[in-house]
Amino acid sequence: MWLLPWAFLALSPVQGQEPSLPTTTLFYPLEASAQPAHPAQSAPSSPSARNRTCCLYNPRNENGLCSDVQGCILRFPHNGTLYSPLIRLKADNLTTTVAEMNPAFCEVVHDSKPSLQTDLTDLAPAEACLGQFELNTLLPEEDEVAPFELRPYVFQDAYSSQGMPGIDVQIGDDSLRGHESFRMRIQNTALCPEDADQLAQHPDCKPRCVEIEKSRMMVQPRARLSYDCEVGFYVNQDDHVVVTTGQTYQIDFCSGLRGQELTCSSFYFAMPNVEHMPPILPLLDRTALLFQKRIAVTLPVENEYTQVEVLRREESEAEPKLFHTQEVRGKRNANFHDILKPGYYSIILKSDRDDLDHLVAEFHVPDQTGSILGLVLLLLFVIAAIFFGAYTYKRYQTVKQSNLVSPNRLLEAERISPKSVFIITNVDNRHHIDIVLSFSKYLKNHCAVGEVYFALDPKTGINSHPQHDPWKWAQDVADKMGSLDNSCLVFIGAPPSTMGLCIYRDLPNNQAFVSTKYLKNMCDEDRVAIVQFPYSDPDTIPNLVPPHIRAKPWNLPKDMNSFLCQLLEIKKRELYPCIRLPIVQPQVVPQDIEKFPGGREMLENISNLAAKADRHKAELKAATSATLNGGGAGSTLSRTTEFSTFSDSEERGLLRSQKAADAKPDRHRVEEEPIKIEIEPHMFSLRGESAPKRDQAVDPEFLT
Repeated sequence: MWLLPWAFLALSPVQGQEPSLPTTTLFYPLEASAQPAHPAQSAPSSPSARNRTCCLYNPRNENGLCSDVQGCILRFPHNGTLYSPLIRLKADNLTTTVAEMNPAFCEVVHDSKPSLQTDLTDLAPAEACLGQFELNTLLPEEDEVAPFELRPYVFQDAYSSQGMPGIDVQIGDDSLRGHESFRMRIQNTALCPEDADQLAQHPDCKPRCVEIEKSRMMVQPRARLSYDCEVGFYVNQDDHVVVTTGQTYQIDFCSGLRGQELTCSSFYFAMPNVEHMPPILPLLDRTALLFQKRIAVTLPVENEYTQVEVLRREESEAEPKLFHTQEVRGKRNANFHDILKPGYYSIILKSDRDDLDHLVAEFHVPDQTGSILGLVLLLLFVIAAIFFGAYTYKRYQTVKQSNLVSPNRLLEAERISPKSVFIITNVDNRHHIDIVLSFSKYLKNHCAVGEVYFALDPKTGINSHPQHDPWKWAQDVADKMGSLDNSCLVFIGAPPSTMGLCIYRDLPNNQAFVSTKYLKNMCDEDRVAIVQFPYSDPDTIPNLVPPHIRAKPWNLPKDMNSFLCQLLEIKKRELYPCIRLPIVQPQVVPQDIEKFPGGREMLENISNLAAKADRHKAELKAATSATLNGGGAGSTLSRTTEFSTFSDSEERGLLRSQKAADAKPDRHRVEEEPIKIEIEPHMFSLRGESAPKRDQAVDPEFLT
């Protein structure tokens, strides 16, 4: 025997079947019957009708035993005498000390069905009874019997003059002695679904869930705990009382020590007829049916039955046929192994005392041939998909490796012509300028690029123009790019503008502006690319670049292969020769920057500048937050502090010709030739040479 989770016991009602039989999943489903498909009755007897003795329906001490609705009832089976424990305690006061002080303690702490006379507090709804009644069960042995007995009785009240069948669940002395907690669930399988989410579609489903707590010791030996609240009827949506005689019920029973995991079992039984009611109901083991594909019938101690018959009816048949039989005279169990096939089953008991068929239970095994076939096909599809995916991946790598592209070799073989690249980017950051110069050098050395035009390139930049005019230089380069078929415009994102100087900050926009008349055609021909380094700010890309180009930048060094494929106009290859769909991008050899000369240094410079940019952004964010909160005035990492070695004069020097940059002024000549400025040379001055010789006489007119 081993422990299995109750979650494997999945039951679901079968729709559109008469009678309605709820399904129990084996490895294929089984169903417990709602209406008897075969006439089945019990042994004849004439028990006297009585009311229920459980305290839930006798709260006012009508039976002389109950003080309130949570009391327990003990019964002596040999004479039917009732007995109630003397002391009842609240469930939240249960301790070992209390149990020792009150050895007869017992209490019904929960029942999911309220009585008509009083409402038991903390009642769980039907959803909780179905969905939250999680059980753990042990696989039963072939000779194992149930830990309880179902003793039927005739329930008599105002609803039925002839009486209705009631069920008295009696827990034996052996279970009472060693256990402290009991849980039960009783439900009509014709009314209740297995999935609690479907309960709204079954308004007549009202399962009974019961929890009982007791002390471990019993003061009355051979006494049985009796709980006879369940009666075989229900009130439908039209307020009509419907008697459930002959319908199959399910009872789940758990027992164990308080606070520990309980051991559970599950059975089917048929609600008996009041005219032919046996002393004890036979049970069909639901656990064995679910997990062992075994029909296991538990018979009463005083077994008067002689034979068990298994009747089976196929979907297309109108009447059931005898499927298997077994002699059970003097036995407590009957077991049928490996006989289950799709169809409707009825378990019948025979007796020498009468000619009646005594129904144990009914269930249904649906035909799952289609489901099994679908499962097999699904499994085959998954396996085929895995193999196809693995083969496709291997094929992809093979095609990619077999189409390696070495740009310089193709250039030497004159299979391609050298590309011309116009790089447009900000020139306000010295570190970024060095990286762009290294990048342009890498393209020329390893990527079949002939000329790279960059504003601060010493050979092809502004200094190479005869007039050193940035506008005219940009215009000439743009015209050249527009006239060449193997040219490409590359916009490179720069660090945040707050990390650079104010000189020539609009240079990229000016260069993009002079290229406007060629930009659309070059975009249509896929000759415009956006390159982003880890430190690049997307806002530094000129706004004149079309949005669909700005939205798909190449993030270097990760996208170096894709960038080179666009730059060199390398087309994709077909994955399979028979499928003309180019999806494989060839691998360009220089895409691995670190393995080529100059690449490692460039990557290190990119990483260093990215770290500085991240630190600058963090400090700028902190400074902005402090400013909004009333403290601080700005970032502590300013442009002049971060790049103190790079001044405006150096920037201007980069834009001057090399000859002008090397020329130095003569300091001695400047000191020997001071600047002489004359302002109003004919105006009289007291410091002039003629001032002492002036006429100092006073005009007589001023003396009067």
